[in-house]
Amino acid sequence: MVDEARESLFQLEYIATSLDSKAYGIIAINTILLSVFAFSFEIYHSKLIFVPSFIIIASLISVLVCIVPRSSHRMTGEKIINLYGEMNIDNAAGQLAFNYASLEKELNVIYEEKYKYFRWGLLSTIASVIVGFVIIAYLIFDP
Repeated sequence: MVDEARESLFQLEYIATSLDSKAYGIIAINTILLSVFAFSFEIYHSKLIFVPSFIIIASLISVLVCIVPRSSHRMTGEKIINLYGEMNIDNAAGQLAFNYASLEKELNVIYEEKYKYFRWGLLSTIASVIVGFVIIAYLIFDP
């Protein structure tokens, strides 16, 4: 019972950490896109290029909110001891499994919140790419 609860917690921690890694990738892509659109503005001198740039900035803000660690969500050893108290030897395994399950619930809430911001950041990035290339194509083929 304790092993399954601990394994479930560690899997969720891994998923949350990999979400942060993906968010760093989105930040890199947004930075590159921002420089591409800034260069496009130098070529075409059109104010339309600012539309995808603002979408990219909104995406960057959303993804940065996803990455920022929240100190209120961290479970320190002292907080765990104060929250769950001392364990007796007879129910130590059950209490430990309960602690893992409680930590997993808290981490799941954190993950869902982070995923919401990551999803908005990813969708904003995709929207800025589509809008940017449509605007650039319009500026190229504009008579």
